Amino acid sequence: VAVARMEMPNALAVGAGRDGVIVLDGRLFRLLDARELEGILAHELAHIESRDSLVQTLAYSLVRTLVSVLTVPLLPVALLLGGLSRSLAWTRGRPGQGTPGIDLLRAAVGRLVLSVLVVLTIAVRAHSRRREFAADERAAQVTGRPLALARALRTIERASHPAGGLLATLYIHAEESDPLSRMLSTHPSMDERVERLVELSGRRTEPGVRIPIR
Repeated sequence: VAVARMEMPNALAVGAGRDGVIVLDGRLFRLLDARELEGILAHELAHIESRDSLVQTLAYSLVRTLVSVLTVPLLPVALLLGGLSRSLAWTRGRPGQGTPGIDLLRAAVGRLVLSVLVVLTIAVRAHSRRREFAADERAAQVTGRPLALARALRTIERASHPAGGLLATLYIHAEESDPLSRMLSTHPSMDERVERLVELSGRRTEPGVRIPIR
């Protein structure tokens, strides 16, 4: 377990197995009580147990590799089509207009690469959100106190705002408002996570009802 000064009060897990490391922002020791901190530690240990950070790193690497492999052969094709379109336009005496059919084909090549990138990214992000739910459930199972973890998550939510950067996918808290942002988010909404933990505890709340911090 390492203690660091992050951009916001949060926690993350890196590595897997015996090489796994939990990093806590020092402010969490002031914000959370012992049971809430135990819930956060159990959540991060669940990520290490399931090798989630390793899987996510490999998944993102695979996405970039596949897109690069697809781009390498298609980029010359797109450049060739662009040159051919301009050449035909010059031949017709209309250099600024291009050739519609060839331009559409070149655009289709670009859309293909972009579509592959978007689909693979959405799939990886969806897997990341499922692993967050699984880590919450594992932590609740180990500690036997799902509401303590729910209170900890709410405390972190109130004390922080989502930050970008390379570590964004590892943070506990990542909240998005619009549907597209939620689809591309690495974490499920905090309301969903808290409501699931409340259900695990045997208590029910109406959607959107917040669990008391203390």
